[in-house]
Parts: sequence; C-alpha cells; structure tokens
Amino acid sequence: MDGNPARAEQGAGQPREDQNSHRGSPDPPAKVSEEPKAHALQSGTGNKNVRRKPLTRFEIWTIVLGFIGIFVTGATGLAIYWQDRIASRTLYEMQKQYPELQKSADAAKEAADLSRQELRAADGAVLHLGRPFSFDPERQQIFIDFSNWGHSTASHINARLKISIIQIPSMRSARTYKTEIQLPNLVSSPPNEPNARRSQFQWPIGNVVTAPEIGMLKGGLAALKTDLITNYYDGFGTVTDKTCYAYLHFEIPQRNGSSSGGGTIPCDQFTSAYVAAFSSQLQQARIEANAQQTPPKPN
Repeated sequence: MDGNPARAEQGAGQPREDQNSHRGSPDPPAKVSEEPKAHALQSGTGNKNVRRKPLTRFEIWTIVLGFIGIFVTGATGLAIYWQDRIASRTLYEMQKQYPELQKSADAAKEAADLSRQELRAADGAVLHLGRPFSFDPERQQIFIDFSNWGHSTASHINARLKISIIQIPSMRSARTYKTEIQLPNLVSSPPNEPNARRSQFQWPIGNVVTAPEIGMLKGGLAALKTDLITNYYDGFGTVTDKTCYAYLHFEIPQRNGSSSGGGTIPCDQFTSAYVAAFSSQLQQARIEANAQQTPPKPN
C-alpha cells in the first residue's frame, strides 16, 4: 500500500471501472430519455384538438352536383335500358301482327278504291267519240267528234293523233302523219235531262291524204288507220283514253254515176282476213254493177 496520501485520495475519487472490468460484470443498462415520448404524447393530444377548416360553398356544390350527375347518369342508363326492352317487345308484337295488319290495310285500300271508282263513274266526266272519225275524200279532210257524256266538266283536254296510210292487201304502212291539239273545256250534260244536247267539239284535220292516196282509197287499195290518245281531267284525276280505228272506203261505178261509202272498224279487227273478205265483196259488187251497166245483146 502506497503511503502517499494524495495518491490515495486520487485513487479513491476515480470510478471503479478497473475493478468491475477485472471482475467481468456487465455494464448497467443505459437510461432512455423520457422527453421524446412525452413530447410525442403531447403532440398526439394536440392533433386531436385541431379543428378542420369548413368546406366552401363551391366545394359543397361540387360534391352535390357530382352526386346528382351520378344519379342522373344511372337513371338515364336505366331509362334507356327499359325503353330498349319496351321497343323490342313492341317490335316483336308488331311483327306477329303484321300479316293481319297488312290484310286489314289491303282490304281498306280496296274498299276506298272501289268507292272512289263508283263515285268517279257516277259523277266524273266521260269523253266520248260520237263516231271514231269520218273521212271526206272530196275535201280531203278527216273529222273527229268529241262529246262529254259525264256529269263533270272535262278540262285540260289534249289529243294526239297518228294517221297511217295502210296498203291493201300487203297491210304495210305507206305513210304516217302526226298531229296534236288542245281542246276547249267540255261542260257536263244536265243530269236531269238525258236527251239534252251534249257539249261537243269537232276536230277537222285537212291536207292529210294526197290525191293519189285518195284514188287508192276509192279503189279499195288502201285504208286509213288512226291512233288517238286523249288525256283530260274528269273532276277526280287525269284520264288517258286510247282508241284505234281503221277506215275502209269504197266506190262502185253505176250506170248513172257511182256508189260510194265507207266505215270504221276497231284496229284489233283490222286483219288480213278481214281485208281479204272486204276486197272479195267489193270485187263481186263491181262485177254485178258492171253487168247491170252492160246492155243486153240482140238476138
């Protein structure tokens, strides 16, 4: 033991680390500061007491309108879905009923058309040809007579005529002449006076047939064929009439002159067979007329 008192005091004031280290004892646990934990608890308590800033009016309306938009979108989609279901069902039912609906519509249309036709036949204007046409070989004119036999005024009357010179017996067309005319309105005849004079119009057509063609007509070597198309308004609508007639003329020499005449027949009867029969009868009539003109021989 050292006898120096200063050294003894210095050794007594130092920690006894050397002794513990030599003994192998563990170090004592370090003390954890309580200040951070206390500070954290104090901060947490402070966050609970912090109040949120109130929403502005714009933010509130934005939220409300967003919910309204979502609701409207959903409602619109639902409505479209149901409309599609209803339309599909309606279309299916209409397809099932279409045959019956079509029959009903056709029946109604037929009834309406029939009623209109009956009314038109009873009250409409009816253009009538007094005679298909007449021919005057001396004046080289053709006449067509129109008359209104209906109970309405015939208006906007347009007539188109084609005249053909038909050779006999070949039945070939030698020449064609075309003309057109706008007729005046033809008023209706009084419904309570069936014998009253009807509204008439005569259409004279001159310089159509040449002198050589007239000679062929008189000799039975040609015929006149007329195709007439007439359009007019009968009070209910536009009417189109088509007529076709052939005219055959004949002239037979007689002792005191000649016998002549002519007549018209529908074009569907104007055939080669008809013309052949007409020519044969005309030839026979001329033979008989010639025999009557020849004086008897003396005995």
